[in-house]
Amino acid sequence: MWISDDEAGVVARYNAMAHLDATCLICLEVPRATRANDAADDVRVRRCDDCDALFCGGCYRLYVTHKIVNGQVAPHQLVCPGPCRRPISRIALAQVVSASLVQKYVLFLEAYEHRQRGHRFCPRPQCGQLLPSPKARQKKTKRRVECNRCRHASCRDCGGAYHRWPQCDRAYQSWCHAHAAQRCPLCSATIEKHGGCNHMTCTHCYYQFCWRCHSKWDDHNTALCWPLAYLRSKHKLFGPIAPVRLVTKAVVGTVGAGVAVVAGAVAVGVAAAALPPLAVYYGVRALRHH
Repeated sequence: MWISDDEAGVVARYNAMAHLDATCLICLEVPRATRANDAADDVRVRRCDDCDALFCGGCYRLYVTHKIVNGQVAPHQLVCPGPCRRPISRIALAQVVSASLVQKYVLFLEAYEHRQRGHRFCPRPQCGQLLPSPKARQKKTKRRVECNRCRHASCRDCGGAYHRWPQCDRAYQSWCHAHAAQRCPLCSATIEKHGGCNHMTCTHCYYQFCWRCHSKWDDHNTALCWPLAYLRSKHKLFGPIAPVRLVTKAVVGTVGAGVAVVAGAVAVGVAAAALPPLAVYYGVRALRHH
């Protein structure tokens, strides 16, 4: 049977589309068990029951293993790599990975669920027992919590060994300043950034925002990023508390507006204008300590 060139083109395009639908959505290649002369391959082809997406058995196993090893086992994290994004069940995991990895998955998932409820674990590496809830330790001081297994007393606020004087807040603030840590704009969880871009995702509430200006990432505007970052900055150079920072930024911003007119005197003007609010604050603080 003869077909025209146009019909041949249609058949070729159809075959190309069929080949595309048969590709693994992880490696974007034809699943190994469907390749020619590879029927005896021990790697099974995986197909999602919800979206019919195909995956190489090896690719799927590596994907699941990577998620479990890195503790990404929450229902919104360990999901089908296909378009449905449905959570992968424990039964499906047991068919792919070893029993030890399934056990690790269970432990990570239990820890995640406890953290979502505000629970804490014993800080001793040899223990890791779930600590008593606040209602179960009403007779104790607010910060002191004792592990029921090893009897190790820890501080509820900082998670370290219990200390009689509440110094952990000051030490925590010093650590945040030293590591340039910031708080999530939505849930106020502390976040430390190590390189990478400014697109951040909070691991506690999964809110996506700009590290520089704290705007919601979906509404982020590159042109407004630097001005917003300046206004929202809590850098110690502007002052240690919000009122001092507000005055310093207002003065610096006013002086900075004259950059186009008096470009040569900007540096001196900014330094002279920003000095008074900071000098007043540190002067009052010094008098209080004498």
